Amino acid sequence: MRSFTVMGASRDTGKPVKVTIEAETLLEAQEQAADMGIMVSDIREPTAPTGIVEVPREGIAARQGPSGHGQAYPPGQPSHVNQVVVHAGSGGSSSMGIASVILGLVALLICWIPFVSIIGAIFAGLGLLLAIIGVLAAVFRRGRGIGFALGGGALCVVSLSISLVTSVGLAAAVSGVPSALEQARSRAHEASVQGPAASSGPTVVDWQAWADVDDVRIRLVDAYVGTRNFDQFGRAMTTTSDAVWIKMEIENPSTNKRAPFVSWRDRGLFGRADVVDEHGNRYTVYTLTGGVPDGGISAESIYPGQTVADWFACELPVDAATELRVRPLRNGNPIGIEFRVPDHALAAR
Repeated sequence: MRSFTVMGASRDTGKPVKVTIEAETLLEAQEQAADMGIMVSDIREPTAPTGIVEVPREGIAARQGPSGHGQAYPPGQPSHVNQVVVHAGSGGSSSMGIASVILGLVALLICWIPFVSIIGAIFAGLGLLLAIIGVLAAVFRRGRGIGFALGGGALCVVSLSISLVTSVGLAAAVSGVPSALEQARSRAHEASVQGPAASSGPTVVDWQAWADVDDVRIRLVDAYVGTRNFDQFGRAMTTTSDAVWIKMEIENPSTNKRAPFVSWRDRGLFGRADVVDEHGNRYTVYTLTGGVPDGGISAESIYPGQTVADWFACELPVDAATELRVRPLRNGNPIGIEFRVPDHALAAR
């Protein structure tokens, strides 16, 4: 270990500074002084290192050093060259640490935004990796530049935590939407089954009788228990299990306006029809995912005076059921009409 006398000025105050630094090499002493906030003007060793050449006075009035400073030698006396002039350089810094700070700041700005927070997590993870590399590099450089690495690592950890919380919360919210819709439908069904105390109940429509539903008139005309052929994306197929199939007719009573109609098989968000029995049992209305049963429709714009037919299916009722009650829905709520399907209409085919 060698001792170096460092002279210069404080970077913060500008006052002259003279300190002694122990280091292996002159370059290392210069770097330590820069880390201490010293603008180096001169670095000297108190004793000349081995191998310094003695330069005599004869023939030389003055010698110009590499730094441009002239050094005069007294007449007739030799002098040892033990002065090295070094200009202060920029302090060592960790490029990995600076990169981690930048990535951490970018991640911190976007980690709060739903969906985009995933990108923030990626940036934060990459920045944290760079920060770890920067800390390890700074340890080998005796701590120089470790501040950037530690600061960038802290930013990335905070950003990564916020991104993970945001992403997990968003996933939980999205996964809870179907159950919330199902609960809404269940509450609507319970309200329709029980009804308020003062309510007179829905309007009952007998088997094969017409009823006004929105802009059309509807009646249930046929039903059976069994399977049914259907067309799915151009392929002829057959349902694999028995179900209650109910045929309905839809008429547009208008003389000048078309009436839109969507099959009750298309459940939408809340469903278009509820099927229950007199005991309060509820039966799921089946969908055919892109399929249309023989003799049915998917969606139709019915012309004035025109009548179309459609089929929909539901689960098999319990043995104790003597009739099915079909209730059209609007936004998940019954509209006050109840079609009755007697058990004698449910013969197997």
